[in-house]
Amino acid sequence: SPAGLKTDNTLAWYQTLETYEGDQMTFHQRHLTAPFINKVARMNCTTCHQGNDPREEIPNSSASNQGQNLTMRKMVDPNTCLMCHGQFNYKVMGLPSSWHESGKLFQNNCLLCHAAIRTNRHQVNFLKPEAIEEAGKASADTCFGCHGGRAWYRIHYPYPRHAWPGMSKTTPDWAKDRLTESDIRFLIKGQEAKTKKDEKEPADE
Repeated sequence: SPAGLKTDNTLAWYQTLETYEGDQMTFHQRHLTAPFINKVARMNCTTCHQGNDPREEIPNSSASNQGQNLTMRKMVDPNTCLMCHGQFNYKVMGLPSSWHESGKLFQNNCLLCHAAIRTNRHQVNFLKPEAIEEAGKASADTCFGCHGGRAWYRIHYPYPRHAWPGMSKTTPDWAKDRLTESDIRFLIKGQEAKTKKDEKEPADE
């Protein structure tokens, strides 16, 4: 590490989660080939990396791409990272403090509340909703891992507030500017959430 610590006798904070398996891996291995990520997600290169005009590296560098909000080729929009690496937004949940402290009040079980609140979740093309729900029942670190446990930023991600059964018709102040649908490039095509890749996977995964 930059501090001179060796990885074989040092743990990073995210390695203390129950869902972290094995030794340190490269950045791309951890996001694409690690056992846990393949259990709960279907990450691809283009989940994070976006292209633009194939002739250009930078937007606004030619007459054909002026005024376009493009991301540099092979670069990643920080908001994509923020979805899984932002802070735990305990204030909008009405919790007194971070999950490290507040979790004890809920038996470290996110589903004590979320069995009935914001139940329309994880419906995007790079996640496996059913697998996440099952893993969340087994360990709260499955939930906390992407909602504060692996935070690389000092801010939280403003998740879209999808409507769910029993949702109050009154929108709280903090949610008035929230989107109600996920980014179009992450939407699941059609009514069937599973892809052909899922159909080839073992039924017990």
